[in-house]
Amino acid sequence: MPVRMAPKWRHRLSVFVCVLGYSVPAPGAEPPVVAASIAPVHALAAGVMEGAGAPHLLIPAGASPHHHTLKPSKARQLSKARVVFRISPHMESVLVRPLKALADTALIIDLIEAPDLTLRPFAGAVHAEHGDLKGHLEGHRGTDPHIWLDPRNAGAMVHAMAAALVGVDPGRTKLYRRNAKAMAARLRDLDHMLGRQLKAVAKQPYITFHDAYRYLEARYSLNNAGIVAVDPDRQPGARHIADIRRIFKASNIRCIFTEPQFPPRLINTVTAGLMARVSVLDPIGTDSYFQMMQKLAGNLTDCLRGKN
Repeated sequence: MPVRMAPKWRHRLSVFVCVLGYSVPAPGAEPPVVAASIAPVHALAAGVMEGAGAPHLLIPAGASPHHHTLKPSKARQLSKARVVFRISPHMESVLVRPLKALADTALIIDLIEAPDLTLRPFAGAVHAEHGDLKGHLEGHRGTDPHIWLDPRNAGAMVHAMAAALVGVDPGRTKLYRRNAKAMAARLRDLDHMLGRQLKAVAKQPYITFHDAYRYLEARYSLNNAGIVAVDPDRQPGARHIADIRRIFKASNIRCIFTEPQFPPRLINTVTAGLMARVSVLDPIGTDSYFQMMQKLAGNLTDCLRGKN
C-alpha cells in the first residue's frame, strides 16, 4: 500500500526554517550551498537548481553508500552545505556520522519522507518450493529505499527539493518551481517511454543479484523470479545459490542481471553450467538520471530479447 508522509515532511521543513530564521536573499545574492548524497539524487537536484548553481555530489558513482569514506574535499563541501539531500539514513549510512555535525547549521532532507511518494517493501529473497516459482519471501523487511527507480517518485522528489530550496532561498522561488515543473514534465515523458519499451518483456522471468528493483518492477509489471543476494553486503549461502539455480532451470529463465560491485567469482558460481545470459543493471548509474533509467530499460530488454 502507498504510504503518504506529507504532513510530517512539511512540518519538519517549516519548523527548521523558522528556527534558523532564514531571510530572503538580496537580488544577486549567492545561492545556497547544496550537497546531494548519490548520483540519482544529485542529478535531480541539479535539474531543480539549474540557473542558480549546482549541487555537490558527496558519494561518487560506483562507490557504496554503505561503506564509502568521504574524501577530505567532499567533507569540506558537506561542512559548508546549507541544504543536504539524501534518501534516508539507512540508504546512505556513510553520511550518518558526518551529518550529525551539521544538525544545527544545515537543512537535511530525507527524500524518503517527501510528500506524494509511493513506498514499497523489499521483495526479499525468493526460495524455490517444489521446483516452482511460488516461493516465500524472507530477508529484508521494511521499506525499500530505491525510491528513484519509479519516475513518478522522482517527480515527487523534485517537487520536494524545490520546496526545501524555496524555504531557504525564497528569492529564487520562481526559478526553483519552474525548474521542478519542467523536470516533472520530462519525467512523465520518460515514464511513458519506458512503459512502451518494457511492455514487450513484461512477462519474461529473470533473476537479479540484488533486491533493488521493486519500484521499477512494480511500475512496469516486470517479472523478477529470484534474487541472489538479499543484502549486497552479504554473500549468499550455498543453499540459497542452489535454490536460485533450481529456479533458473525449472522456469525457462533467460537472463541473470548482476551489478558492477558483485565479484566475478560469485557470478560464475551462480551461472556455472547454465545456459544463462548475463547482463548488468546499475540502480545508481554514472550518467544523468534520464540516461541511467534508459540504460536500465535497454539492458533489460536487450537481454530478455536475446540481443546481448
